Amino acid sequence: MVSPDLRHFSLKMFTARRSCLTLNRRGLSSLARPRAEAISANWQGTSCTGGNTMNFIGGRFEESKADKWNDVSDPSTQTLLSHVPETTEEEFERAVASAKEAFGSWRRTTVLTRQRFALE
Repeated sequence: MVSPDLRHFSLKMFTARRSCLTLNRRGLSSLARPRAEAISANWQGTSCTGGNTMNFIGGRFEESKADKWNDVSDPSTQTLLSHVPETTEEEFERAVASAKEAFGSWRRTTVLTRQRFALE
């Protein structure tokens, strides 16, 4: 069975990014910043307010040990949304191994079950 973290990861990422972009269309005003911070506080993996995006490995989020980070900005306002790590080779290998393991159960999941995960 697919872990709850893996089930909701894609939907949470979409929701978080959509919320970030909505809040940052005109830049983070003094009214928008508290809302963006509230969204960021509830989302473990990334930030709408310029924080670091974490790696998702083995069903959990973890800080990267990367030396280099890339800025992610809203293209319409150039507002900084997040810093994304240039993941280390070791982190990358662990993520690939974890994804291969998760795929073993996911590939046996029915289309209806996959749809349910996407719509929850």
